[in-house]
Amino acid sequence: MKHPSARIMMLGMMIFMSSIFVYASQPTDSLLIQRVWEYGRKLPVFYSDSTSNSYMRYVIDARRRNPILFLVPSMYVVAKGERRYIGEVYGKLNIDKDGHFKMKRQVVSGTIPRNRSVMPTTLEYLTPDLYGKTIYDQRLLSPFHRSNRHFYRFTTHHVSNNMFRIDFRPRLNNTQLVTGNAIVDQRTGRIHLASFKGEYDMIAFRVQVIPNTGERELRLPQWCSTEAHLGFIGNSIDARFIATYNAPKEVADTIHIQADRKMMDTLRTTPLGKLENEIYAHYHSMRSKTDSIGQDTIKRSKWKEWAVDVIGDQLISSMSLNAGGASIKASPLFNPLYLSYSQSRGLAYKMKISMQYAWNAHRYLTFTPRLGYNFKIKQFYFTAPLRMTYNPKRDGYAEVIWANGNRIINSSVIDKINNRSQAATDEQLGELQYFNDNNLKMVNNIGITDWFEVTAGLIYHQRTAVNKKMMQEAGHPVTYRSFSPLLTLQFTPWKKGPILTANYERSIRNVLRSNLEYERWEFDATYQKRMDCMRLLNVRFGGGFYTNQKTSYFVDYANFRDENLPNGWDDDWTGQFQLLSRNWYNASDYYLRGHVSYESPLLMLSWMPWIGRYIETERIYLSTLSIEHTRPYTEIGYGFTTRFVSIGLFASFLKTQYQEIGCKFTFELFRKW
Repeated sequence: MKHPSARIMMLGMMIFMSSIFVYASQPTDSLLIQRVWEYGRKLPVFYSDSTSNSYMRYVIDARRRNPILFLVPSMYVVAKGERRYIGEVYGKLNIDKDGHFKMKRQVVSGTIPRNRSVMPTTLEYLTPDLYGKTIYDQRLLSPFHRSNRHFYRFTTHHVSNNMFRIDFRPRLNNTQLVTGNAIVDQRTGRIHLASFKGEYDMIAFRVQVIPNTGERELRLPQWCSTEAHLGFIGNSIDARFIATYNAPKEVADTIHIQADRKMMDTLRTTPLGKLENEIYAHYHSMRSKTDSIGQDTIKRSKWKEWAVDVIGDQLISSMSLNAGGASIKASPLFNPLYLSYSQSRGLAYKMKISMQYAWNAHRYLTFTPRLGYNFKIKQFYFTAPLRMTYNPKRDGYAEVIWANGNRIINSSVIDKINNRSQAATDEQLGELQYFNDNNLKMVNNIGITDWFEVTAGLIYHQRTAVNKKMMQEAGHPVTYRSFSPLLTLQFTPWKKGPILTANYERSIRNVLRSNLEYERWEFDATYQKRMDCMRLLNVRFGGGFYTNQKTSYFVDYANFRDENLPNGWDDDWTGQFQLLSRNWYNASDYYLRGHVSYESPLLMLSWMPWIGRYIETERIYLSTLSIEHTRPYTEIGYGFTTRFVSIGLFASFLKTQYQEIGCKFTFELFRKW
């Protein structure tokens, strides 16, 4: 096998010579392009749980920087100090059955303090899937897949013997499309070398890749080089990444993130260049000068630097720690990008934490609390699920969830207060109707078959009046409690069909001081259809009702509620009402609802000049609702996502009568970093 550097020089020469001697007016060989599509179609998918020894090297050059760079996630470490850094990683690239990559770092070396990751999102550009529908996971439509043919123009040029060059360019200027060329074998349609460029998520990139020629992981590259540029409010950062896969040398599985320059010298698959050697030499020279200072001074300086870096970095970057079988990951402690706004719910801030301890691959404990604060209703809310997974193959787990749910109303209590206290003002009644809800749920889930799951458990609610004094004066309990067994059945009779669920809950009085009695039934169906060109159709229909109404009770549905901490479909707006008053969720003994959304990266705005190049995804929403004492309620909406922000515009109607229009937005800038 030829060395990757030699192969790319040879193939690069072919491209250069063809650009000199071949006229661009040569007609396109459509048969050759179809041969490439057919070759990719016949390639096997990724093998489950396969690994590849991999070597990666990168150089970061902070050409221009200012204090704003401190606010960019993962860039804190290069926002000060040296302007040039080098990093090297040798380890195992794990590939799951869906083709997702995860790098296990074993040996590291470099000049970045504590070998931290910089611009981690750029590392994903080192594993392109040329023959897939998308070059990377759910982004950048590949010109080498037949389903994307309508978005690209092709020209072909003869290079030598059976080798041709295919040039491709997008029909419209959009961030989901790329420009480039490839050297292709005319007989088979196999790509020998590809080069493409584009811009996505604040990164302008240029990629060169040599596809794999082995028997396994044919979609995994053999070699890849990526040049990236980040330009952000006066900052200019250049980066060069190189990766080699299927490396011949093996490292023991027991080695994990071992900083060892000498070991890296024995594992490196491509020699260091002049610039890289200069960075290393400068780094060691500065360290030798530091070593001449007293040890006490060095310790104090390092401790101060560590404390400042940890505090500063974690304010705006995600935190991730791994130790043995334990791991923790947390969103930034303070980051304006985690703010969201909607007209009905106001301004909100959210963060999440994920912790896991694994005894083995089949038994692990996870704790994933989500926290948030709503500035409009001045409420802190949280949900803290602790889950023990004991049978991942059957989705078997036991879970305890502690949460303070959304503030809730009890319409029957308000009716009684109105009858007794006619002198109460509207403002006082508004305060009286709300109750804080603290609840504890314990459930066990198990898949009986591949298409049938059962969740059974208990839930305990303690709902306390926001205005306790006025509630006591009205002669009503300040606290309402309910103890309820619950049962959820989930059916997936078709592998790629809808998911059907049935939910039952019954409150029992006089258990743990429970003073409520009711019975709740709900039925729900959700369907997600992934189509070519990153298009997505989401459909949801459901309904529910209360029976056995022997006491006053709170209408609190499992599938129809005002979610302060949404954790649902891809954009967290699908399957939800955006303008519906939060009081409506708890005002009816029954409901019927329906939601449909359609998502596409190239829908309407994408085709507009100037604006269209920044549009990553567009969505259309339609939602409808029927509840007690009101006409059918409908919402229609349109939304789009850019590298900066996601924006949705929604309009609501009662029957055919227009009600209001509103908007919702969340920050997207560097969210994927």
